[in-house]
Amino acid sequence: MSDDPDDDDDLLSQAEQETANALTRGQCCASETRPLRFQIISNLLCDACQDMSFRVGNVLINGALYRKVAEALRDPGHKLHIKIDTNLKKNVGEYNRGVFTFQFAGISSKTDEGASNCETIIHECTHACVDYTRGLQVLRTDNEIAAWFGGVLFLRGQGLPIAGELNFRKNLRALANDARKANVRGQTFTLPPTAVAALKSDIVHSYHISESLTDVGRGF
Repeated sequence: MSDDPDDDDDLLSQAEQETANALTRGQCCASETRPLRFQIISNLLCDACQDMSFRVGNVLINGALYRKVAEALRDPGHKLHIKIDTNLKKNVGEYNRGVFTFQFAGISSKTDEGASNCETIIHECTHACVDYTRGLQVLRTDNEIAAWFGGVLFLRGQGLPIAGELNFRKNLRALANDARKANVRGQTFTLPPTAVAALKSDIVHSYHISESLTDVGRGF
C-alpha cells in the first residue's frame, strides 16, 4: 500500500468524477447506486480503515485489502457491484460473489443510523477482503468474526457510537479499544483465542451454522 496520501486523494477524485457520470445502457449497476458507491469508497480509504490491521485465525485484514476493495468498486469498469433492495429482510447488508446488496441507498446523516450504516458497509467489505484472496480457505465463523470486528473497529476509529449492550457487542467494543491502540502504534492486533471462542459460539448460535463450515476466496 502506498504511503503517499496524494494517491488516495487521486483515487477519491477519480471515483467522484466517474460516479457523477451517467451509466450507459447495459451496465450492471443501476444509476441510483452511484452515490452509495462513492460513500463506500470514501469510507474504505479513510484513516479508520487504512490504519486497521488485525487477525482472526488465518484471516488477516488490513488497510491494503480495503484499498483493493475500493479499487474494485471504481466505476466504470468496476469488478464489484452494488444493488439496493429496500425489501432486504434477513440483514441490512449482504455480500455474495462480488455483489453487495444494501437495504439503504446512502449513509444517513443521523448519527446513530449513519454509524449503523457505516458498520454494515465495513462488515460486508471485510467479507469482500476475504474473498479477494483467491483460494484462501477460512472458517465461516472466522470470516464472520472478522467482519463484525472490522465494522466495530471502524466505528472506534471514527469516534462513532458503537450501539448495543449484549455481551457480544461489549466484547467487540473492548477488543476494538485494544486493537485501535495497537494499530496506531503500527502493530497487527490478534484477537485472543478466548475472545474468538466466545464470539464463535455466539455466531454459531445466531447464524445456525456448523463450526466446520468453510469459505474459499474467489478473487476479483
